[in-house]
Amino acid sequence: MPRLASAAACLAACFALSGPGLAQTAALPGPIAAFAAERSAECTELGGTPRVGPAFATPVDLTGDGTPDYVVDLAGMECANAWSAFCGSAGCPVSVWLAGPEGLRQEWSDYAQGWSIVAVGAEAGLTVERHGAACPGAASGAETCSERLSFAGAPAAPAPTPQAPAEATAADAVASPVAEAAAMGAPAAEGWTVRQMADGSQVAVAAAPGAFSTIAVFCLSGQPWLAASLDEPIAAETAQVEFTASGATISSPARREAGAGGALVIELAERPLLDLLLERSRTDVRLDGVAQGTLSLRGSTRAIRAALAPCLR
Repeated sequence: MPRLASAAACLAACFALSGPGLAQTAALPGPIAAFAAERSAECTELGGTPRVGPAFATPVDLTGDGTPDYVVDLAGMECANAWSAFCGSAGCPVSVWLAGPEGLRQEWSDYAQGWSIVAVGAEAGLTVERHGAACPGAASGAETCSERLSFAGAPAAPAPTPQAPAEATAADAVASPVAEAAAMGAPAAEGWTVRQMADGSQVAVAAAPGAFSTIAVFCLSGQPWLAASLDEPIAAETAQVEFTASGATISSPARREAGAGGALVIELAERPLLDLLLERSRTDVRLDGVAQGTLSLRGSTRAIRAALAPCLR
């Protein structure tokens, strides 16, 4: 569950909203207002102007106890001048907040291209429309699917965090965030932006040149990673990706991650490539010796540091 903003941060973020957005936030329950304030602060950091609309939070009794729960959809938060701050081809982050003895808690969160309430009362639930990357057996992102979610009888205490199966491999662990990052799609504008993944962690994303479509940087199990999605996955299991800036070239071995649509994954534990991404304004990129074009690093310092905060402490 994403951490709640401090009172000072919440107030600062709320006053950064436009007039209608501020009024809308003030009418929300405390935990959801704090969540909105955190997201609005992220929008402001990206150079955007946040505005919370009436579709941001929808009250509905999802557990049948007569108390309003909430569906929170970031499609209802406008981020003018940074329009792709929250949403991409995978849709927008949607979360379900259930009322309990200690107040509202976030029970579920994921990307969705749309959702609808299928009933009201004891059998209340949601139907969410999912991107193909999240659909079992889908061959492409265009093959969307629907998922039914039910919260009737949900426990009052927060649900435990799911643990990866013991037999899961390191490659399996990396594949999930790579696939999720790729499904978000590249930012509409040049430069880097920060996106929130389903588990609450952050990923830095940028549009990439040539055969690449998206480059994402994220932290997983205390280690920094870079994932480069390709328009057409290569057949080889490994590849060499070169980054050249200010006359210096860093050659990084990458492996093809079949479970993430064939994205090329690079470990960033060694500092030279990470330092280049943080400190330069642009870099030329080559794939197996073939020039792909120039990758903009505008905004990369802030975005990558935010995404790698758990790794860089």
